[in-house]
Amino acid sequence: MAVSLEDRRPIAAGFTLVELLVAMALLGVLTAIAAPSWVTFVQRARLDAVNDAAARSLRETQARARQTHRDWEWCFRDRAGRLEYAQHPVGRANCTTAQWRSLGEELEFRVAIDPDHSTFFQQGEAYRMRFRRDGATSGRLGRVTFRPAGGGLDLKSCVFVSTLLGAIRLDRDRRCQR
Repeated sequence: MAVSLEDRRPIAAGFTLVELLVAMALLGVLTAIAAPSWVTFVQRARLDAVNDAAARSLRETQARARQTHRDWEWCFRDRAGRLEYAQHPVGRANCTTAQWRSLGEELEFRVAIDPDHSTFFQQGEAYRMRFRRDGATSGRLGRVTFRPAGGGLDLKSCVFVSTLLGAIRLDRDRRCQR
């Protein structure tokens, strides 16, 4: 028996409304599961970038003290959501008269200093660390701790100057509260 063209039914291509709703529900569930992990990952990456840059600037200040055989000071502050640092020989400037540089002009860190867990000597709004001409500290140890700006997540990263010889190390989270 031959089928005529008039007897063929058109085939509908596409998805039914139920299939679309099930797919949307699955997508919503997957997004709800993945979003917090992604936000934590991004914040952790920002904190690590700031921590590395702060440690690099501290080490650079320490190296300048050794190279010039003079005492040097490192200053750090949070100025309207922008992290800045300054380096200068002791006696020529101080943290209030220093020439400040952005920690990372090209990056939007969205990271702030955590004043509750930062123990460097504070001068005005700036935290400071001094290195003697041999690169050792001037007797005071401490740390600067960073947290995501605006709070929310309980993430932290910190830079320690942990020995009188000027050893600089990085840490995270609960170890920044010791």
